[in-house]
Amino acid sequence: MSLVLIRPGQDLPEILATRLLQSSLELTGFQVVFPEKRPGHYLRKALAQKLKKSFLPPVIQSFDEFVDSLYLEINPNQDRPADPIDAVSILYQLHRQQPQPLGGKAFLSLDEFFPLGLKLYQDLEELKSGLVTRDNFLMIDSLAGQNLPEKTRSRLQKVSFFFENFYNRLAEEKLSTRATRLVTVLDQLQPEYLDRFQQTILAGFYLLTAGETRLVKKVLESERAILYLFDGPGIEEMVQSLGFEPKEAEVIPEEAEDNRQPEIHFYLSPDSHGQLFILNNLMAEKVKNQSRLNEKQVIVLPALESLIPLHQQTLSALPEEAYNISLGYPLTRTPLYNFFDCLFNLIQTADESNRVYAPFYLDFVLHPYTKNIYFPGPQPSAELTRILFHAIQESLNQKKGNLFWSLAEIVADRDWQKKLDEYSETARTPKAPEFIKHLQSIHQQTIEPFFQIESIGDFALKLINLLNFLVHHSTAPLHLFFQPYAEEFFARLENLKNSLMNREKFQHRNSYFNLFRKLISEARVSFPGTPVHGLQVLGFWETRCLQFAEVYLLDMNEEVIPGSSKLDSLLPQMVRSALKLPTYREREKRYRYYLHQLVSGASS
Repeated sequence: MSLVLIRPGQDLPEILATRLLQSSLELTGFQVVFPEKRPGHYLRKALAQKLKKSFLPPVIQSFDEFVDSLYLEINPNQDRPADPIDAVSILYQLHRQQPQPLGGKAFLSLDEFFPLGLKLYQDLEELKSGLVTRDNFLMIDSLAGQNLPEKTRSRLQKVSFFFENFYNRLAEEKLSTRATRLVTVLDQLQPEYLDRFQQTILAGFYLLTAGETRLVKKVLESERAILYLFDGPGIEEMVQSLGFEPKEAEVIPEEAEDNRQPEIHFYLSPDSHGQLFILNNLMAEKVKNQSRLNEKQVIVLPALESLIPLHQQTLSALPEEAYNISLGYPLTRTPLYNFFDCLFNLIQTADESNRVYAPFYLDFVLHPYTKNIYFPGPQPSAELTRILFHAIQESLNQKKGNLFWSLAEIVADRDWQKKLDEYSETARTPKAPEFIKHLQSIHQQTIEPFFQIESIGDFALKLINLLNFLVHHSTAPLHLFFQPYAEEFFARLENLKNSLMNREKFQHRNSYFNLFRKLISEARVSFPGTPVHGLQVLGFWETRCLQFAEVYLLDMNEEVIPGSSKLDSLLPQMVRSALKLPTYREREKRYRYYLHQLVSGASS
């Protein structure tokens, strides 16, 4: 039987470990594919606990890793995965070639096109992985079952132009995307790619795209493949889409403890701090006796911005080895993003002579990263920099009638210099000339490079240099989570510097800053940790395929789960439905299904 249904509350990694060892002790002959990486850690642990000795594990992959590995076998030429900025660069070139460009003349410049390009790229990837063809666009009226407004039909025709030409240009640049790799695997997958394994196990999926569904069906054509699914709301629809009937599936019988009903408690609080206060009360005994904390307990954060308050109010009472954080935290919520944002606000509000707005200048220099730049000397100290900027703050606040200052005027201001000279008499700190030299150096390293930007590549390089300056000349690396934040920013900025768009120029300086904000808006940073040890702190989607005895689910509000009913797409809901692309209804079904699995496996 190639389909196995698991009852809600059963432990999928435990079941797979038992069955793998019943089949063979040569585990390297198996490959296991999960929706994401985390269940693989639990499967390895379950195998280790049963074998009680060292062993070579099966090949365990996420679905994306599985597709990529098949793609590299099929296409060993090693083309480069396209970054979104590469995709927008190609789309912009196509956009300028159109006699009637998408959005009209208002979007002819790169400044205006960029946010549209990101949205268009997202839609094209959905269309590609949904196996939509250009003919579907031409028949959209009949597919939708009604006449579409002329403006909507015109927009779809232009989207179809991009759909037809974008992927050809992508191949010319020797680039690939998630969707093109999936389609290539679908077109060229041969049985021998799977036959080298004794068995391929697919486990824990729900509501795949049309392309992903076809790949699963193609894999299941092999007698050596088997699919494990959790029973739950809507599973009949998915089983039928794969060509099965639910009654055909093998059903794993429940153990007595699997049939228990979880105790569910709801707590109401006015804000995030209130719910953390309740959480701390619920976990107080476990925090005192940390031996009671284990990997079967999880704090789930559907609203990822709750992580920092959780760390400060709850996790800080525990040693680092007592918990594990595994979720994608938004880079826009990090202090490093705020540092860049303060700098950009300062530059964006400068006048034609590059005189800066005093309140925004103070916001930037009093940011914890800026005011803790080391003062040079035998023993570098950030304290002297803080003294400098607080003296400047006092001086500028006394001159509120003068809102715009050049950097040279701030450096030459005698009031803050006089204060520091007076302070040095008693505190034995350096005299004003040394502070002037330090202030000029900070301006040269942080602010002045961004008054003149030559290209997108030049902008990215300047940001990399600034980040390097913070790493080596400030206390920033000592701040909470700075290292993973900085590593992710470095990676994003290197991609931008090396992208196809690196030689492009914006008409307006502010557009470079808006580009940065748009790129980072969807970026996430992953936290390192020991995945199967201690209290788990996970995002909602990181709980898939895992069973926990105790679940603490924060931010259980309607606007968080299932979230907004709107999708940021150029394709109307009616068109998405006609093309069989996911809509907000499918997203709500996914939330319901995985929430059901999470709650069903818990005792409380």
